[in-house]
Amino acid sequence: MESSQLLIREAVPGDLDAVVEVHAQARASYYLEGGRSAQEIDPPGSVEKRRENWAGLLRSDARVLCALWADQVVGIALMAPVRPAAAGEAAAAGELYALHILRSHWGRGVGSRLHSAYVEYLRSSSMPTGELEVWEGNSRARSFYGRRGWQLDGRQRVDSDGVYLRMRLDVAALPVH
Repeated sequence: MESSQLLIREAVPGDLDAVVEVHAQARASYYLEGGRSAQEIDPPGSVEKRRENWAGLLRSDARVLCALWADQVVGIALMAPVRPAAAGEAAAAGELYALHILRSHWGRGVGSRLHSAYVEYLRSSSMPTGELEVWEGNSRARSFYGRRGWQLDGRQRVDSDGVYLRMRLDVAALPVH
């Protein structure tokens, strides 16, 4: 298949099942590769909670994108301002909360296209900085982001899933396409 078969578009409520499935499969791929067990990844009730969360996000002001390959959702991205801006002020940073690709579509440019859409979101929203957090054990994602100009910023978050590293992106330092 050629990347010309790839379409990036806004997610709609009818995409909910596909979005939840891409999230679940992508998450399983990186956590299992990082040494986590299936039971740790999806404890009882987590699938229902994930579905509720995504349903809420699709109704919110957050931007959810779908990557379609031959009319199948194979990737998703979730982005929103980091903090609500004060009245009349632009947000200083936009968070890339999720960028998930089905393993069967790794290396086909899906992640690159979703990332480019995120950078365009930052630029069109006049947000000079991108932020994200990445699970410490996900070396593939850390490398992906590093190749696109992301830098570790020294912050981290620790929770029951492990350590998450914070990264920042200086949009002005990126080439304009």
